[in-house]
Amino acid sequence: MVVEGPAHYKWAGDDVQCGQAHAWVRKELLKTLPCKCTKCGNTKYVEAVSINGHNYTRNPAGYTLLCKRCHNEMDGLSHEKPRRAW
Repeated sequence: MVVEGPAHYKWAGDDVQCGQAHAWVRKELLKTLPCKCTKCGNTKYVEAVSINGHNYTRNPAGYTLLCKRCHNEMDGLSHEKPRRAW
């Protein structure tokens, strides 16, 4: 018998950290959505991304699936590797 949810001894409810919330929500979103980026359609390196800023909850409605590149662009990060200054 597999114990999941509030009955599990490690259950934290909505009091979770970023990584835990993203992993749980990604698993839940993939039950209903295809594993592809909702922005560009890429199927590699798909992550669950909070669309409400840094509000990490167990509500899948507050997340979307993005590939690593689109996630970085959304966060304002460059997708290019930094070059060394010789």
